[in-house]
Amino acid sequence: MPPAKKKTTNAHEAAEVLAHTQEKKKPAAKKVSKPKKEKTAPSPAPRAKKEPAPKAEKQSFHSRFGYLFVGKERDFVIDQLALLLSSGMDVVAALEAVHSELKGASMKALLMQMRDDIQDGSSLTEALRKTKLFKDHVITLIDVGEQSGRLGENLIIVLQQQEKERAFKDRLRSAMMYPVLVLSLASIIGLGLTWFILPKITNLFVSLDVDLPWITRVLMWIGMVVKAYGHWLIPTIVASIITTVYVLFLSRKTKFMGQWIILHTPLLKKLIQEVELARFGFILGTLLGAGLPILQALKSLSEATLVRQYGRLYADLEMQIGRGQSFSDAFAENKKKSSFLIPGAVQQLIVTGERTGKLSSILVQIGQRYEERTEVSAKNISVVLEPLLLLFVSLIVAGLAIGIILPIYTLVGSVG
Repeated sequence: MPPAKKKTTNAHEAAEVLAHTQEKKKPAAKKVSKPKKEKTAPSPAPRAKKEPAPKAEKQSFHSRFGYLFVGKERDFVIDQLALLLSSGMDVVAALEAVHSELKGASMKALLMQMRDDIQDGSSLTEALRKTKLFKDHVITLIDVGEQSGRLGENLIIVLQQQEKERAFKDRLRSAMMYPVLVLSLASIIGLGLTWFILPKITNLFVSLDVDLPWITRVLMWIGMVVKAYGHWLIPTIVASIITTVYVLFLSRKTKFMGQWIILHTPLLKKLIQEVELARFGFILGTLLGAGLPILQALKSLSEATLVRQYGRLYADLEMQIGRGQSFSDAFAENKKKSSFLIPGAVQQLIVTGERTGKLSSILVQIGQRYEERTEVSAKNISVVLEPLLLLFVSLIVAGLAIGIILPIYTLVGSVG
């Protein structure tokens, strides 16, 4: 028995010596390899850092066009993640499960990129921020949920925000679709008549020895101008209209001018104000309800709004509340701007909520109230604009008809 114990102890000692010698060899190999890499190939290290650059370009592409092509899939992803994470599944497994349900290649690639980033040590918030699919206030809400352990609940709030944001945009589009369609068709028909019909009618009337009414003479003058300069005049007019629309309503740098025009147009101002107040109440209320500090919530709100004037107002409120002022003092200091953008009744509700400690719930109620009003206002705009546009188009058609028919009646009367 004693010799067996010695053999076993010797075997253990030999294993320990072998492991100790292998550990000694490993750092020695590293010491030899490091100088070789520094001397022979200094370029691999910077190349490894530059490899993610192409991915960043792809992310920026998705950030620009993701809202157009993966909007529904984005909501589906948030919905499924909220369900899976609230059931206790870890983030990586949840991403893989959602990935298997998707059909779009772009969204699948983004989910796999998020999974790889999380496996490399990033948080869900950091991985989502890299995709640039969501606005900053959404990322902030997810970050708060991740830190507080309420990620599933906050993802449900994010989904509600996305649905409301899409509903606001749909109402704005539905309110403006009919007038834009009617004006576009009227412009196309008017350009066609001016370019192709009026020059021929002008030649007919010039050949007639008849005293023409003033409206016919105006049409003849337009026809002669188009006949002489139409090859460059009409394209110039079309290009000017497209450029004006782009500068006023589409360009990020200059669309604040179009927003100013809309805010000073009676019917449209009411609709935009109600949409912004609904967004203001719901976003700020949910951020505060999720535990976000008021300054960070106002900053996220100013970045989330689409109207520059409201964004500046929220930034001013953030600055003044950061200096220790209350909402009442901040509204009083910006009385002219705040009274134009936020009705006095809403300001009183916000001040009351701040004093009673129920600001988040009151803000959510404000958002719900104005969300209901936006639907009614959108319908009212269509109801009011429809007869006005029909009257406008009918006046143009009547002017053309009178300008063409009156000379014919004059000619028939002179012959008779």
